[in-house]
Amino acid sequence: MIAGASFAVRVPRKSQAEIMAEARARGAIKMVGRPGNQGPQRRWTKKYLIAQLRRLRARHGYLSGTLIDADPDLPSASHITVRFGSLLGAYRAAGWHTDRREISILRAARRRAKAKPARWGA
Repeated sequence: MIAGASFAVRVPRKSQAEIMAEARARGAIKMVGRPGNQGPQRRWTKKYLIAQLRRLRARHGYLSGTLIDADPDLPSASHITVRFGSLLGAYRAAGWHTDRREISILRAARRRAKAKPARWGA
């Protein structure tokens, strides 16, 4: 070895995709996603999302983030919010023209329907 000299060994760098592919091959990483989903790489088209929101509204009569999150054919409500700018924007794109006031009224009605009835005279 030469005194006072340092040598740097150049190792070719791997891309993030190559590193992830190797980790998946070793079984170190599992692809996760919602049931019925092919994993995080699935691309949701706006046309598909709108059709699924219309189907959900036809079935329940209204739309909400909770309904969207519970539906296995849709991504999360937060994904839809990012995609359309807001849940109201998604609702409008699906043909349900509502406002925040109407949504809060529907939410309160659902909450009252789930609440236990008061016992009179008890």
